[in-house]
Amino acid sequence: MSLDLTESYSGKTQMKTLKNIFAIIGMMALALNLNAAQITASLASWTTAPQFVPAAGGAPNATKVVFLFRAAVEGVATITEEKFTVTGTEGAVTSVKVGGVVTPVVNGVAWLTGLGIVVPGGGSVVQDVFVSYASVGVGGVRSGSTTGITLTYIKYVLVETAEVATLTPNISTPTMMLVGSRPTVSVSQSGATLMPGLVHVGNVIVTADPKGNITVNQIPVNVFLSHDVTVKSEPNSIVVKNPNGNPVTTTDMGLSIYPDEVKSRVTLTGGYQIVAGTSQTFGIFVPITSAKFSSVDGSAPYAVLGLGNSPDLFNWTDTAGGGTTPITTENRTYLYGYPVVISPTPAISARIISIRKDEDENLTEILAKVTPGVAWTLESSVDFLKWDQEDGPMVVPGETWFISIQGGKNPPQRFFRLVSK
Repeated sequence: MSLDLTESYSGKTQMKTLKNIFAIIGMMALALNLNAAQITASLASWTTAPQFVPAAGGAPNATKVVFLFRAAVEGVATITEEKFTVTGTEGAVTSVKVGGVVTPVVNGVAWLTGLGIVVPGGGSVVQDVFVSYASVGVGGVRSGSTTGITLTYIKYVLVETAEVATLTPNISTPTMMLVGSRPTVSVSQSGATLMPGLVHVGNVIVTADPKGNITVNQIPVNVFLSHDVTVKSEPNSIVVKNPNGNPVTTTDMGLSIYPDEVKSRVTLTGGYQIVAGTSQTFGIFVPITSAKFSSVDGSAPYAVLGLGNSPDLFNWTDTAGGGTTPITTENRTYLYGYPVVISPTPAISARIISIRKDEDENLTEILAKVTPGVAWTLESSVDFLKWDQEDGPMVVPGETWFISIQGGKNPPQRFFRLVSK
């Protein structure tokens, strides 16, 4: 097809108009391609959670941030550049790594180029970002420094058109606290039979990270008890022993008594240092004054050791990082994996302990011992196959349930059971 540009003015006008139309169509096509391959970014849930990062001597690739990139239905995009801004303590983050590209942090920014991350059209891709941290202690950042990174810029290329586009997502990642070393805390139960006297109820195990030594200053003690167990509550009545059975010098505030639970805090006199990469087991012994079998179902008395729901009551010092101020409230956010023990649910049980009949031998009343606070139903049967409801369901506030039986004369044999609903 050809156009004669020497013809009338109207012909020239027509040609210019066609050129403008083609230009507009081209821009529309470009816009459609840009929209089609537009990338969105989000933070994946399996990113490293906020925690203490042990960094004595530095911590290369210590935490991982995971991003999820998605592209629209049409068009493939290749991410070529990413920019991360470091927040928090200056100098805490030394470098950022994506794939095989590692970039140092300069003036609080890590700018990664030459990435080549392909995001398929209509699909998604997962990107791992590894963060390295400065040394904590002498010559490095102070213990307790906090830091994080924020994804602030993405540059990508549309494969079909070679057009370049950018994105400014501004996605912040979890904040970390740098320490020289850190503790890992766990709890184990002794399984000891409860009886009056000093009873070993369980162990608190504290492990120092291989990066360096830590010092334990205070351990919270929470003991869940069955109903028929009582304890001595005077101060300094808890005993802590090492694995050799030798007492550890401690003081305590006494056991505060609550329904089904006793609480205290044990202070390790002068602090107890744990060497890098090793564990210390603290055996917890509690003075039991009485321990009886349950009056409801005859079950044995029990005790379950825990640390409570307040990690800030666990007090420790970052010895490896040169820390002098005990770490307490920071544990709420950064002591990852702190063992929260939920109060054990008592065994749900019931038993019929007596029956009452009238002068004609008709059953009139049943007395049962049940777990309180549970909805119980009394059922009866003459053959163990078909069960009929006699009373309930009823939430019994106490352990005793008096059940009136209606209906006149009873069959020669009749069986009863209590069922929790």
